Amino acid sequence: MKLSPNKNHVQLHPVNGLYDFRLADVSIDTLVAVLEAVASHKTDDVLQVANFAGLARSTVSRALLTLQSLRLVDKDEANSYFCCVPQVRRGMSNSEIRFYLRKALISYRPFEAVCEGLALNESLSVAIRKASVLLEINDEGEERFNILMKWGRDLGVLTQENGDVGLTIDIGTIESSAETSIITNEDIESEVKARLYISLKLGRELYNILAENERLLLAQAVLKFASDPDDAIEKSGQALENFLREAATAKGLRQEASKLNGSSQLGNLLASQGLIHSHHQKTIDAVSMFRNAKVHNKDKKTLTPWELTPLASFSSVLGVLLTLKSLHEYMQNGRQIL
Repeated sequence: MKLSPNKNHVQLHPVNGLYDFRLADVSIDTLVAVLEAVASHKTDDVLQVANFAGLARSTVSRALLTLQSLRLVDKDEANSYFCCVPQVRRGMSNSEIRFYLRKALISYRPFEAVCEGLALNESLSVAIRKASVLLEINDEGEERFNILMKWGRDLGVLTQENGDVGLTIDIGTIESSAETSIITNEDIESEVKARLYISLKLGRELYNILAENERLLLAQAVLKFASDPDDAIEKSGQALENFLREAATAKGLRQEASKLNGSSQLGNLLASQGLIHSHHQKTIDAVSMFRNAKVHNKDKKTLTPWELTPLASFSSVLGVLLTLKSLHEYMQNGRQIL
């Protein structure tokens, strides 16, 4: 079974494949000014946004399309522009607004797909080529990838030395230290590491199939496994449940799945139809045990709540990643891997 990437998740404007790729070659400072203007003055008039930002209307029009692609700006039912990030407000410093631009860029799938290649020591040209194939972006997208790379350098995500482009973070620490301390602090660099760590564990094909909501849930789970074990277990468990529900929907079992709650019940449904192996059901149940212990305030037998440790939390996260990988290989390629 092959799941369509982001099948049940609406993209803003899927004008190129599955992703909004309307990127204009404008500076980060221009994007900062326009984002502040939209956050400060809700309007459907591009000229008003331009006057507030102190920029030419044509420049602002291109910046607005770009900000929509990055999911920082959208339009409401009255066709008025609004800022999708409530934290952005009038009077914020350039560096403060850049923080949210950087965060949006990191999670923007075309940029993230290139970063995955760089993390695997691919050259920039190879990483862009493979990202184009993976995301079904045609040859005309090369110029826009170059725009993304420029923004990545301007926002400190990428570095360039002697013509070679790379990530500013230490890629060597992703695999070696993820289980200890590199991703326990909720900063932007940690978010990059968390997302790349998940991509490396799942593989680029499966990571791309996951909807952004599930990628974000898994990244947050990895980030929080030490500081908030309960929340990490909930987020990773929710990501697995979403995946199983979409798998059932893709096989025509949407109505049956709508009556079920939790990963275990959805796994039972898929197993009963012969879509997954009995071993998959066991791994799903094992991961669900952590989540169930978190959900129930008191254990049914002892009437005492379970205390969930960072070790249990990270075990749950790894269990979800293992289960997702195994399910995908079995349903898509017929491979039995654990």
